[in-house]
Formats: sequence, C-alpha cells, structure tokens
Amino acid sequence: MQYDGIKLNNITNIYPSVLVRHQDVVTTVSIEWYEQNKEELQLESYVLIFLDTQGNRLERHFQSYEKMVEAINKVMQLLKK
Repeated sequence: MQYDGIKLNNITNIYPSVLVRHQDVVTTVSIEWYEQNKEELQLESYVLIFLDTQGNRLERHFQSYEKMVEAINKVMQLLKK
C-alpha cells in the first residue's frame, strides 16, 4: 500500500510539522512550537515527515493545514486496510 509514492508498510513514524524560515535559516518544527513562536517565524509550508525502517526521512509538503489533515486522514484510511 502506498501514499504519494511512499510505501506505507515500510513507515515506522509519521510527524506532522511546519517548515519555517527565520532570517536565513529554514527548518521543520513541531506545529505546537510554531504556534508558540509564529510571530518570529515565516511559514513556508506544512509538512508530513515519514520515517521508514531504514531511517530514511521522506517529506510531503502542503500549502495549508487543512490539506495536510486531509493527507493524514487518507494515510489513516490506507493503514486501516
């Protein structure tokens, strides 16, 4: 079973997060941390980070929180099968 080219049976963890910019630094942070510090940060995108059994990190970016939640729901439905 796959989601957007990612083999879900090889995934060990999924982390919803936010890609932010602060001056010259671009990095992912937790949604909670972003919410606490958003006045100082520029939102680039919402991100689902998938970690696989080999320790690889795969990312899928979304332009809105709602689109990311839709993707999470789709992944959950696929994993229930």
